[in-house]
Amino acid sequence: MKSSPVLQAIRKLSRAQKRAVFALAIALIALLAGSITAVVLVSTGKLRPTPTNRLESDYLKARDRASQAQAQAKAARRDPATDPDVIQARADMALLEVEAGDLRSALSRSKSLVKGAPKSAVAQYAYGVSLAAAGRGPASLTCYKQAAQLVKNDPELKRSILSNYSAALIKAHKPAQGYALLKQAAAIDPPSAELYIQAAVLMTNQKNYQMAAQDYLSALRYDPTNTAANTGLQRLEREHPAETSAARRQSQNQASPAGNQSPAGNQSSASNQSPASNQSPAGNQSQPQNQEQQ
Repeated sequence: MKSSPVLQAIRKLSRAQKRAVFALAIALIALLAGSITAVVLVSTGKLRPTPTNRLESDYLKARDRASQAQAQAKAARRDPATDPDVIQARADMALLEVEAGDLRSALSRSKSLVKGAPKSAVAQYAYGVSLAAAGRGPASLTCYKQAAQLVKNDPELKRSILSNYSAALIKAHKPAQGYALLKQAAAIDPPSAELYIQAAVLMTNQKNYQMAAQDYLSALRYDPTNTAANTGLQRLEREHPAETSAARRQSQNQASPAGNQSPAGNQSSASNQSPASNQSPAGNQSQPQNQEQQ
């Protein structure tokens, strides 16, 4: 029986060369075993990888919070699927997966959250963001609507839900509804100059220059040095002076006691209504349509 070429080559090696080959083989086996062990430990969460950027660091922190919250829920004999701390940590993981472009993981994780806790605003919001990122706009609208109706006593979550809901509506060619929700999100305390600027840009694109100027003025009320708001308002003053002057007059009237009774002034109180009334589709649609007709 003939020996293989490899075996023949090994037989021709000197004793020192054989020892070197044997040592190299042992090192390769050890390296392979170590790599397999590391993969298993990382996948099971027993070995924490070193983060290389902010996104990885935030993801590992969210994963740690999820593990800790799940352990605490089990210790307290609560269902982890409906535990608010577990849901929040897992939702944070899904949102970070969206940011990282891992849409498959984000969709799987957020869908599981909604399945386990359909009445959770956090779960519905995370699933809506994941669906929107995956290009499934109509499905995301359903989740955003549910989240907007469910959110309570969390202004920042409500702002995030409404602003993302607005973006999905605008993408679905429903700018009037999107504008109404964007204004609600901007007015949540503390008011957001950036969201008022987004509303102004939307109204500029819709050729409603007076409303655009009003939104720029609202942004400057809360952030007087905002460059984007100042630049946008100056451009409207050059290109549409009549509408900008009307917006300034209306803004001054709103600042006076009598102006607080105007229809535009009443709109700013929308965020003080109950969450259900704020997110009523009928109410949100009628408001911007009437504004565009002014």
